[in-house]
Amino acid sequence: MLVCCLLSGISPCGAIGSDAGYGAPDRSGSEKAQDLSMRATRVLYEAQQLIDRKEYEKAARILEKFIEKHPKQDHCFVEFTLGNALYFTGKKDACLSHYQAAAKMDPSYGPVWVNLGQVAYDLKQYGLAADALTRGFALIEEEEERNPDLLYYAAVAHIMDGHKEKAVPILEALVSGEHGDPDKEWFQALLNIYLDVDREEEAERLLQQMMERYGAEPETWRLAYQFEANRKNYKMAAVALTIYGYLKPLDREEAVLLADLYATIKVPVLACAYYENAFASGASPEEYERLASVYMAAHNTGDARKTLAKALKRKPTPSLWSLVGDLNYMEEDFDGAYYAFEESARLDPRDGRAYLMMGYCALQANRKKQAADALEKAQGFPKQRKLARQLLKHIDSR
Repeated sequence: MLVCCLLSGISPCGAIGSDAGYGAPDRSGSEKAQDLSMRATRVLYEAQQLIDRKEYEKAARILEKFIEKHPKQDHCFVEFTLGNALYFTGKKDACLSHYQAAAKMDPSYGPVWVNLGQVAYDLKQYGLAADALTRGFALIEEEEERNPDLLYYAAVAHIMDGHKEKAVPILEALVSGEHGDPDKEWFQALLNIYLDVDREEEAERLLQQMMERYGAEPETWRLAYQFEANRKNYKMAAVALTIYGYLKPLDREEAVLLADLYATIKVPVLACAYYENAFASGASPEEYERLASVYMAAHNTGDARKTLAKALKRKPTPSLWSLVGDLNYMEEDFDGAYYAFEESARLDPRDGRAYLMMGYCALQANRKKQAADALEKAQGFPKQRKLARQLLKHIDSR
């Protein structure tokens, strides 16, 4: 029996002795069985019968008793079977110990390394798990039983152990087809490592291979988005995420990501469309700010006003009022802009820009006293001090 999927995402699962791992050792015609004593053969048979009936504790007891009474007749198969029985009783530490004893007795026996690797992973001993699974794969004698998934799980164990560089050659061999038709997960794991360690050229080549194999699958385009975003190629990142959205409906977070990308590359009309979709069921003040900003960038002042009004009704914030001020200033409604910036300053007295903009608006409306008062306050902020003083001089000279 072969090891089944040890990992679901990054979580171990399965059980040794069933579909995951090796159960009873196949002793028929095996050279490893030639040095088994008759007594050891009998106790192994009895223990395996108990395991088949799921009487795991009884099986473990008779094997432990045998080893205690006949230590010189202990054997790789005895320790291996005892490890299997203990696994099913939940005693994984003891199980691991007996697998290690079996591996020491016969380091060439592949199945013990495979099961040892799974239990080590269960116990979060990832370095041991990776080495054991790799060794187990190499020692499996029958070609049809050499499941390349074992190498993938070994690579994941290296990643979990904090040694991504050790996983790279394993994954590179897997995606090359050296061990059979590659699985998409192998490509994804290798691509993630390339991105994490800034190996951009290798990542680009690997992504191209994935496009050729899995270009019709949405996850491939999401990975392409991540790759392009990682190297700050936001235009291509937007293209990749848009295609992903054609293949699979975007969730709220993905729609916001795509809208952000379109806003970044200055395509406000498309940014508006995706923000509207994402915020259809409601949004935070910060999100409404983003939507209003792209409306303004698209010169859609009507929808910008509606969005800001809706947001202010829910929860007024300094930033929202500041946007209203900017919108009014753009439309030369200086009185309305002054009021909006005044509200922004009231909610956040530490914002020097609000006072500076109040001064601008008051000057445009020819209200010198209000302009001077606002600019006097703006002088108290380092970023606004120089310009505020220049404007105050302008007022004094008029």
